[in-house]
Amino acid sequence: MGRPIHRLLTGVAFFLLAAAATAAPPPPAVRVPQLSLDTALHIAKQTIKTCRGKGVSVAVTVLDRGGNPQVVLRDTYASVLTLKISREKA
Repeated sequence: MGRPIHRLLTGVAFFLLAAAATAAPPPPAVRVPQLSLDTALHIAKQTIKTCRGKGVSVAVTVLDRGGNPQVVLRDTYASVLTLKISREKA
């Protein structure tokens, strides 16, 4: 009676080893840089500051990798229309 169990366990062990050997390796991890909120906000604030220095009131839109707005800022005296223009230019 011990012989059939031994054969069964040996067969299962070989099957598991063969399955493990043919398993595909995990795909390599790829690091995708992301724009942090702090960086996006810094970009928008510096842009508004630079434009103020030139006497221009603007709105600024900073997009993420997917093209979605991450930060949208409008200067105090910039018209509401500048929001639309900023988004379309971004």
